[in-house]
Amino acid sequence: MRRLYLAEWRAIRGLSQVEASGLAGIRQGTWSAAETGRVVPHILTLKAMSRALRAGGASNLYSNPKED
Repeated sequence: MRRLYLAEWRAIRGLSQVEASGLAGIRQGTWSAAETGRVVPHILTLKAMSRALRAGGASNLYSNPKED
């Protein structure tokens, strides 16, 4: 399974989990579970996370933004 780089994207955007989850329209617990790898988010949730992080697409969340 590929790793999601949610924490890295979120840090670059200067957002807390509460702020990011609010922008995505999901619960903070859902965000936390995805960020720590406890769950694999549904594709619609990934798309919402991507929009909240301005990542340019859900697939970009699988890339470390610090390496680009």
